[in-house]
Amino acid sequence: MSSSGPAKQVDSGNTPSERVRGIELAGGGLVWDDMGPRSKVAIVHRAQYGDWTLPKGRPNGNENIQDTAVREAQEETGWEVKVIRLVGSFAYSKEGVPKTVLIWHMVRGDLRYAGYPKNEEIREVAWLSPSEALERLTHPAEKEFLAQHGFGQPVERQDALPEEFDRLAAAVRTSKVQLASMIARTPDCANAWWAEAAQRSVQVADACLRAKDIDGGWIALNQAERFLIFGMRDAELLTRAATVSAEVRSKLTGWRHDAAITLFTSVKLSDWMKKSELISDDRSLLRDVVTQSLAMLHERNQNVYQRVRLVRRHLRYLVMVLATLLACIMALSMAIARGHPVFNPGKLLSIVVAGAVGGAVSSMYQVSRLGRAKIPEAHLQRLITMGRPLVGAAAGLFLYSVLQSNVINLPNKDELAMGLILGFIAGFSERFVLSTVSRVTAQTEKEN
Repeated sequence: MSSSGPAKQVDSGNTPSERVRGIELAGGGLVWDDMGPRSKVAIVHRAQYGDWTLPKGRPNGNENIQDTAVREAQEETGWEVKVIRLVGSFAYSKEGVPKTVLIWHMVRGDLRYAGYPKNEEIREVAWLSPSEALERLTHPAEKEFLAQHGFGQPVERQDALPEEFDRLAAAVRTSKVQLASMIARTPDCANAWWAEAAQRSVQVADACLRAKDIDGGWIALNQAERFLIFGMRDAELLTRAATVSAEVRSKLTGWRHDAAITLFTSVKLSDWMKKSELISDDRSLLRDVVTQSLAMLHERNQNVYQRVRLVRRHLRYLVMVLATLLACIMALSMAIARGHPVFNPGKLLSIVVAGAVGGAVSSMYQVSRLGRAKIPEAHLQRLITMGRPLVGAAAGLFLYSVLQSNVINLPNKDELAMGLILGFIAGFSERFVLSTVSRVTAQTEKEN
């Protein structure tokens, strides 16, 4: 087939769909044996070329690329497969012709493929862990692709996760890329203990994300980060040690701060930063110090976010209770105080609205400062924003009732205008929610 001019039908049955503007298209799969945390991927040994490769091939007739990928995966592995989702593509040059291969995640079915073992091209099929497959694959483009996309359990497309999981999902994606890049740069890394341990931790984090277990996800991801320390080169390790040291001094308090500072006094970080390479003992010591300090930082962060989630839960209940009480007050006013000169429904509703407006204005002011807030405080802002108008409405009703009880004497206290002004001021002036948040996220709390 010529690479210039219009492509023509050839005797093999291939069609112009094989090439798009001179680029040859093919389809294939990352075929997994199951969808468990220890899934194995299929690679095949081709007799003609004597190489190990991913199942893939060119389209037949008018076959679309996904159908090609499924057929080739079934013919070359000998099993029926189920497509999960599109992974991506890689490219290389074959006999001077650029070739692009689209790859789908697939899962092996329970039945053997009817066309197998008629495919004489395949000498052997191996089901290996991603690390083992990465070591055995022959072609660099496939190695790089598997390193980028083969670590982490393949899953079917799901509904969008709640917003609170966005940060965890982004961290899982980043860890997968970091792990893949560290493994791909040195072939020996694929079988290192830290690479296997980090891979398992990332897989657990991915599974927790799908199960909406945010605590489990972060714990597993933090473990993966600590394992990756042992795969860093000396320059990377020294840079990470410097950032962890600064973070320890800035974030940790109490016994954790003292313990981490003691650990860092045992290393000569400023002197080692001037060297291009560490000796073995210094490298081992620095790895231990960094991982132990990271463990304390991770534990501290986990405690902070756990307290934030508890406060969010309580705030949610309080917002619901407050909304219910306000609705009951208005219902009682309509049933009992209709026509009352002070507590009639129209006047109380006006006070409630004024207080809610004051709370809304206060919320807008606080949202404008959100960019300067700490992350834990920012996580609470949605419920705080929802609660402020309700708190403002309740505060306005309370202050209006106090004034009407003669505890405080003000002129014209029966006037609606005075009630509206006081309601707005009461709604705008509430601050107890921010006080709660400040206590939760304080950096000087005493830790046991």
